[in-house]
Amino acid sequence: ISLANIHRILATECPVELFDLKYPDSDLVADDVKGLRWQNGTNGPFIHLGSVGPETCPLQNKDFVDALSPWLDNGIGEIESAGLLRGGSRIFAQIRVKQMQDAVIRTLKDGRQDTVRPFITLVNGHGKMKMCGGRTSIRDVCDNTVSASLKEMKADGLMFSATHRASKLKEGKLAEATADMAGKMVNINKFWLAQHEQFLVEMDKLRFLEAVPVKPFTTASKIVDTLNYYAETVDKGAKAPDILEKGYKRSKIAEELERLFVSGKGCQGQTWYDLHCAMTEYLSWTPGNALKGDRLGDAQARRMEDLWLGARNAKLNAAMDTAFLMAKSQN
Repeated sequence: ISLANIHRILATECPVELFDLKYPDSDLVADDVKGLRWQNGTNGPFIHLGSVGPETCPLQNKDFVDALSPWLDNGIGEIESAGLLRGGSRIFAQIRVKQMQDAVIRTLKDGRQDTVRPFITLVNGHGKMKMCGGRTSIRDVCDNTVSASLKEMKADGLMFSATHRASKLKEGKLAEATADMAGKMVNINKFWLAQHEQFLVEMDKLRFLEAVPVKPFTTASKIVDTLNYYAETVDKGAKAPDILEKGYKRSKIAEELERLFVSGKGCQGQTWYDLHCAMTEYLSWTPGNALKGDRLGDAQARRMEDLWLGARNAKLNAAMDTAFLMAKSQN
């Protein structure tokens, strides 16, 4: 996808702007809060993006797209996709780095290779959320998001961190700071290499999961107990109940996991990798069956946001960590 198309998709000719808010039942203008809005297209409607502090300086969509130029100009990668989240209050771009190779986990029974594709994903939120980025990994045979690790780009100085507050800019030089955004992305090679190292670690974990069959906990239990324990641990984010002694009514997620373990896309109902893939399919594609604390929503954009930054992201990370620990205990 070209930068010209990304400019069109994100309607970069339309500014994100502040506007005055009035107190309820009054003509008085609030001095401690501003509204934030964006017009989706030259003749499109204004979209209210929320309320922000009066010192907020929104990073424009054009500046975000301009910051992608070094990835293309230096031949580092290509823009795979870009789009809007939350009606335009957040924007994203996914970059395919040419030297970040796909990882082959196994060969499926039908002869296809089970591969995982790595991406660098950048997201900017208008208002309170700063620009963030990191790696996202997609499983080819099902388009499941296997892992996602996006963080605010300021701690290590590897990427430009776009402030949204004028008071944090020396002498208020907002225009100068945003214009120099691409110039500050001088260490992108170091950034993607660090992300790639973590991707390789994750892929080694997935290959280990593929090497370990799912087994019952004891001779008196069944494989379904193992599946239920895994589902409960990921769902609750804490120690799961002792299902072997107490027993309990299976949750919706446990029932779904049992089905996806054997019939999910690319799942073969045998190894811990199959079980982990069943969980990622549930998290990636099951609307309306959100885990505890998750936000409901059928829209793909909402699911993507949750997988990258929201409640499902925490459970996605817990899914891999839990599967790895439980597989080690059964290996």
